[in-house]
Amino acid sequence: MMLSQYQIRILATPLSATRAELSKLFGVSQNTIKYHVKVINRILQTPNLFEAKLLARQRGIVQDQQ
Repeated sequence: MMLSQYQIRILATPLSATRAELSKLFGVSQNTIKYHVKVINRILQTPNLFEAKLLARQRGIVQDQQ
């Protein structure tokens, strides 16, 4: 299973971004963000979005924005 472009966009957001902030940023419900985070965590085998974002940066899936 591969990450979608939408999921990669979620991973590229700041490490501290909350689900509420992401839902406002992308103009979708928090449930939509929650679903995509669940899929991201399953694909990357991470326990949470923060760890997934760190791993995505380490693997070069996204570039660090800092």
